[in-house]
Amino acid sequence: MKAANAPSPSSAAGIASGVDNTSRFGLRGREGLDGGVHAVFNLETGLNLDTGTQANATKFFDRATIVGLGGRWARTPRAPTCDPPAARAWPMRRAGGLTVSGAYQDFKTASGLALDAATLGVAYQFGSVKLLANTGRSKAETSATARTVQRVHSVGGTWAATPAIDLTASVYRLDRDRSGLQGDGYTRAILFAECKLSRRSRLYAELDRTNWRGGYQGAANKSAATGFTAGVMHTF
Repeated sequence: MKAANAPSPSSAAGIASGVDNTSRFGLRGREGLDGGVHAVFNLETGLNLDTGTQANATKFFDRATIVGLGGRWARTPRAPTCDPPAARAWPMRRAGGLTVSGAYQDFKTASGLALDAATLGVAYQFGSVKLLANTGRSKAETSATARTVQRVHSVGGTWAATPAIDLTASVYRLDRDRSGLQGDGYTRAILFAECKLSRRSRLYAELDRTNWRGGYQGAANKSAATGFTAGVMHTF
């Protein structure tokens, strides 16, 4: 069950198909080539387990859809559709407990509209605590004369309180600029607790607070909201 955490003029409760990781079905493969190079593919579709339908009615593989080459040096993906949680960053360098990662995309839609996006992240692990920060920017042409630019910045950390329990806190800020419109965005703070029941099953609870700016939430909705979610996740 979850309380509403999207823009709304009032409070509501309902059932959702996952919050930490939404339900999905996928296929993944790897084929070795000469010279230590391998080909990889990853095809995923979102599922609404609360209603028994696919998440995208017009596109089956609507989540991380990646075909590429990899090796000990790097991995180069081609991603016609991309799921942000899965494709947020590719490892670039690790040194001790420090990991730096980044990604860049540049492509055009079937109608010739351009999209380019870049993201850079850093994580540091010391003992049972992991700190993370990320910044990203995307620019998309929404028509021949209009574009949308979004910037997302985030910081957070996870503490492994016990081998079975992880506690996470994070803050996200999104800024959006659109042609001919006022800039807007939102800031969201999240507290997340996870209890591992087994290697494949876990319980989780999430509390978030969102403040929207510049009317991002819509004129009829409140400019601030609090959400609560509790659920269970099982991977097959």
